[in-house]
Amino acid sequence: MALQHKMDDGVHADSDFSCYITIRNLSDKDFGLYDFGIVDGYGVWPVGQPLNTIEAHTEPTLQLEDPKYVGGSEGWVIYQVPVGDETATFKLEFSDPQLPWSSNYLTAESSNPGALVVSVQPYQSSGHPFYAIVNVTVNVNGSKAASNGKPGPITSTRARPSSVAKRPELRPPPSSDGPARIKYDIGFDFIVSKSPVHESIAIAAFIQSKKPMPVGTTYNNLNDKQWEYMRGLVWNDDPSCYLFEDYSDDNHHFSNGIQWFNDFERGPPDCMIQRSHHGDLQFLHGMAATDGEEPKETQRKMLKWLEVMYKLACGNQGVSEQDQLKQHLEEWFTDTTEPSSQSTLRDMLLASTPFYNHVDIQRRALGLCLHIIADSYAVGHTQRCLKNPDSYQGRDDDGRMIFKSGTYGDWGAVKVFHCYSGQDTDRHSYYDGLEGGSLPIPKNLESFNSIIGARSAIEVSTRLINFCADGINWGDGVEAFLATEVIGLAENAQPANTEVDESDPVSCNVTKSASGSASEFTRNSAYRIGLQRKLENLEAGVGVGTSDRRPIRKSLGFVVFLVALLLVVIIFSTLVTCYVWIQRHLH
Repeated sequence: MALQHKMDDGVHADSDFSCYITIRNLSDKDFGLYDFGIVDGYGVWPVGQPLNTIEAHTEPTLQLEDPKYVGGSEGWVIYQVPVGDETATFKLEFSDPQLPWSSNYLTAESSNPGALVVSVQPYQSSGHPFYAIVNVTVNVNGSKAASNGKPGPITSTRARPSSVAKRPELRPPPSSDGPARIKYDIGFDFIVSKSPVHESIAIAAFIQSKKPMPVGTTYNNLNDKQWEYMRGLVWNDDPSCYLFEDYSDDNHHFSNGIQWFNDFERGPPDCMIQRSHHGDLQFLHGMAATDGEEPKETQRKMLKWLEVMYKLACGNQGVSEQDQLKQHLEEWFTDTTEPSSQSTLRDMLLASTPFYNHVDIQRRALGLCLHIIADSYAVGHTQRCLKNPDSYQGRDDDGRMIFKSGTYGDWGAVKVFHCYSGQDTDRHSYYDGLEGGSLPIPKNLESFNSIIGARSAIEVSTRLINFCADGINWGDGVEAFLATEVIGLAENAQPANTEVDESDPVSCNVTKSASGSASEFTRNSAYRIGLQRKLENLEAGVGVGTSDRRPIRKSLGFVVFLVALLLVVIIFSTLVTCYVWIQRHLH
């Protein structure tokens, strides 16, 4: 997504040491981001940056912002380019240093200069911010590509500085207005520390799939087209689409969330947000609607929605976005529900945000499927049979499951679907999040090992995406795959319960926790607290291992900051007083 230059006309240019590199793709091929980085902390990637896709015959602008607190910006990117049957790469390195004796620079390196020609145009070596242009062309008649997609030997080029490069035209980023907006900037960890676990799982699956996102894709640099998948992924949590503004040119501008919260806290039981989170639509999260619900019933409802949404996502299997809900989902919608049985599938998925000009209902439908699948592998949502018990290490000091280093839980058939109401919400939230680890890197599958269930979710999500990419009919293996391999039931599957991780993961026998039923306080107050945390993270996951301590650390840090600021003010005032006293007495 293009971003507006952060400097208005009234701000002096010399105060901004950001880099703006326009990449002119003069070829018929899309370029995909392979890797990127910032040198020694000099710079901040804004939302949508670095660009993960440079489409053919376009010239978007790469932006690395000056962090101000450090001074200057310096970074690099590597893009993959199809060249015939091979893949070549090019690397750009750029900098706008703050030091007065340093010069702006931009270098370009190609792994196959004969086939992939990267030309840096003349630019100014001084002045701020730094603007530059790179022309990239593909010569299919050139020398053979030197790599198979990974960076290989590269040839460097560097232009002679001049005054040719001009400031690019850039589009405004989403507004940060609104007191609650930060809560819904899931994953925008440069604004606030949130962890987009769900989204990273989906991105990892797409990277591995036949509908590939570029290898260097992360939650922060998703573009508008890829966000259509994410809008479907978020829909299960926000079926009324209240967390987004309804703009014609922006599909991921977050709202203040007040309307969502009102429905979540005080909405009628038949509104979609109530139904999804603790009503009859909880299967959209891979969970049972009530304690004691039979597993086959939960499975049936999940498969019904997966069938409709999969067929809609494929676009060639008898389900259209203009079909009315009563044609496919009549069990859940009537003349008096909102949406009603006469509403279309498109109406349901867009809800309160129908005006975006580039809606892709097929992508949103696939995203909805991926949410159901990923949720069904979260420990707090289901209890599954562990297929690799030798990798299980035991429990940590807080009684939470952990696996041996270098391994991960490989989960099989469902033993129990859990019901959210009545669960220990702190434990549920912990397993929905990072589980004490760091945010995974989508291209690195091993980085997901510490998140229990993530690797299994990525594997089956990738397979479903591939089914859709190949246009495989629902009845030609997709239904069987989901019914047996994804949400297949164990032979001894039991009715739903309100446990989280109390049962032994190694044994496939279902045992009742000795702790007994949760108290009424847990069922109400703790439940609301847990769902508030879920709201703040959109299931992106700040777990008990981090959320209970982060506010304390942040509060202490803020107190320390205020004390330090007060000391600075006192010292400064004392110095000024002394200076004035000295001046008076000298005269």
